[in-house]
Amino acid sequence: MITQNNSNKGLLIFDGYCILCSWSVRFILKRDKKDYFRYVALQSEYAKQIISSYNLPVDFDKSIVLISENKIWLKSDAVLQVVSRLNGIWPIFGIFRIIPKRMRDSVYMLISKYRYKLFGKRNDCYIPEKKDMQKYIF
Repeated sequence: MITQNNSNKGLLIFDGYCILCSWSVRFILKRDKKDYFRYVALQSEYAKQIISSYNLPVDFDKSIVLISENKIWLKSDAVLQVVSRLNGIWPIFGIFRIIPKRMRDSVYMLISKYRYKLFGKRNDCYIPEKKDMQKYIF
């Protein structure tokens, strides 16, 4: 199993070609005042090593993956875990945990299925801004 350089950080694996996913990472970066998250594009060699170390479901590549506190979070659970750690009003969205997981994940997977059609796809993998480079693992 691959261990993170900093085990007290949450690792987000995201689709680097997905514009919605890249936008979401930038959104998180701006609101992660406690510097909890680190980021890795799904297409990177490091992500491939991590993925091969875990027993992830077949459709993991259609979801954001959060590895945090020795747990793996996928789909809506990952999103809710992320917002719970952000500054500002965002943790209040944890209220969506009252919605059954099956319903939350159905909505998540619908958006995931059409994310390229709705938001577009990059020709090249997302490259972070220089000031944020230390938060990315390549």
